[in-house]
Amino acid sequence: ERILGGARVGGKLGESTYGRLSLSYNDREANSLYADDTDAGDGWESMRGSVRLDGEPSGKAKWTLQGDLYKNDEDQLISPYWTTTPPYLSFKNGSIEGEGASILGRYEYAFSQEKVLTVQSYYDYTDRVDDFYQQTVDIFDLDLQYQMGIGKSNSLTMGSGFRLTGAD
Repeated sequence: ERILGGARVGGKLGESTYGRLSLSYNDREANSLYADDTDAGDGWESMRGSVRLDGEPSGKAKWTLQGDLYKNDEDQLISPYWTTTPPYLSFKNGSIEGEGASILGRYEYAFSQEKVLTVQSYYDYTDRVDDFYQQTVDIFDLDLQYQMGIGKSNSLTMGSGFRLTGAD
């Protein structure tokens, strides 16, 4: 490891609101091959961050908002790597770059102890590029759920959801 570090802090932000923040970073040097210290092509660097907020403004309502993001740069040794010229079979030092982010929001309201309505929305973005392909994915999700008690031991949960996914 060249550098490895992280931090997390959290606490009460208001009368009924709590939050936390975390950050991490890792820079890993490539391994060495053979006695001549040839680069193994497997080093990587990673950065991540996240935040979460929770609130309970009343005894009946609760909410959450959380998100995270990341960025990775990685080396990779591609073997076997086929070429159209002799020696045909070889290896190649390649790379992978990835990044992404997501956010989730949730609101819950309890009409009573046995009847609860929850609305949740989520968005996720991922982008990855390496020597063979590039891919970007976006996902949006929206859910509505209602739960109610039936008798002393059972409950009924019903709801609806919508998901939209796009990829390049």
